[in-house]
Amino acid sequence: MQEITIFDLGVTEPKKEKVEVSAPPTLKETVSKKKAEGVKAAKAKAETVKEEIKVTGEWTIHFATETFQVADFVEEIPEEGITLEQVREGLERSFAQFSVARTKWDVDKENNRLFPDAFAGSKGGDSSMRVPFFTSIEDAVNHEGTLSYVIGANGQVYESRKSLWGDLLVKTNRVERVKEVEEQFNFHLPKIPSQILAHILSFFEAYTKKGEYEVMLCVYWDKETETYFLDCPKQVVTKFHIDKQLNPAYGGRNSLRYIKVLEIHSHNTMRAYFSGTDDADEQQFGLYGVVGRLDKPGIEIVTRVKVNDNAFLIPFTDIFERDLSCATFDYPKEWEANVQLKGEI
Repeated sequence: MQEITIFDLGVTEPKKEKVEVSAPPTLKETVSKKKAEGVKAAKAKAETVKEEIKVTGEWTIHFATETFQVADFVEEIPEEGITLEQVREGLERSFAQFSVARTKWDVDKENNRLFPDAFAGSKGGDSSMRVPFFTSIEDAVNHEGTLSYVIGANGQVYESRKSLWGDLLVKTNRVERVKEVEEQFNFHLPKIPSQILAHILSFFEAYTKKGEYEVMLCVYWDKETETYFLDCPKQVVTKFHIDKQLNPAYGGRNSLRYIKVLEIHSHNTMRAYFSGTDDADEQQFGLYGVVGRLDKPGIEIVTRVKVNDNAFLIPFTDIFERDLSCATFDYPKEWEANVQLKGEI
């Protein structure tokens, strides 16, 4: 098609007509008009609802050459999904650089992928993801994930991080989502009757008066009769030492019926405490006790639960009835046949 212009049509320039020109707007009118336009634009912006992105557990998070699941950072994800801010909050608990002021998102909706970018610098951050614990470095290295924990023989926890540019194994004093744990002991049997405690104290006091000898007794629980009883093992004793031989009648297959609940020994006139000898001897999982100051009106009793080299002190009233008002303070004299006295060794 041929292009034509107004000149091709023979149009001449029109005659100029007088045009009335209005006065320019004043400064006040200009400011007022701009203010009105600004309010209108802000209102229009507020009325525009921005699309809110929701992600589910199927989405993955990618940064620093690592790939994570959204579920690594957020425990409960509803069916309708969660917001990017909820993801960021969970992410920040593991990687401190992803604060609300620093984090930007590149969202790949087609492939359900998130690419967080901490555009400001940050150092540190403890991991809070649900990650595996291993007992050897080799297992952590062979683990397919980029993060795991290794527990050393000394009880120290190490954080293992892997990346394309290097691997790290470092001590950590905090593992997120692992709750604080306190030592505790729950006694499942009835408390040991106060009469048994009276027999124990009477026996210990008698040998303190004989020559400040240490002696020991065992408390057993009979599963068939559901009652406690005391046994005095054969023992060679001095002021500072006991060599004992537990009663074989309650060991072996008989241990299915008779449960040794407590080993308890005296410290005569000395204070009640667990010595290094006690620590080395008391390795079996069980209850242990020491009674001291038996020459004083206020005797001392300490009790603990111990297994191997791990011990937990407990009040003796956790396992004993405390009311001794009606107790008879004596002991079976046949116990004395099992006690051999020696000089100080």
